[in-house]
Amino acid sequence: MRRPITLLAVVLLGCTRSAANHEELGDRSYAAAAYADALAEYQLGRRANAGSATLLAKVAAAAMHTEDYELAAESYRALANAVRSLAASAAFATRSNPSAASSARDRSCCASAR
Repeated sequence: MRRPITLLAVVLLGCTRSAANHEELGDRSYAAAAYADALAEYQLGRRANAGSATLLAKVAAAAMHTEDYELAAESYRALANAVRSLAASAAFATRSNPSAASSARDRSCCASAR
């Protein structure tokens, strides 16, 4: 009876989401100057969250420290593309709805005057 319970526990643990937060683990490794470990964690985090600009920047910085300049350049290029894409989306939204942009400017302007 003990073996099926153990097997069930292993299967359930394998099916649940990993408790490890790769970005946080990478940050800890980076802070400890363990750049290769940080890079590995950041890359695992990128697999789970491919659209994260923050993780792209962290991959690039860790890659620079490990002298993987090709990966660093690739990550910085991807980050630049992501930022350009966000800027283009914001510009489109502003052109599509100019009153919303003007209203947002008014709110930010007036908020500082209070």
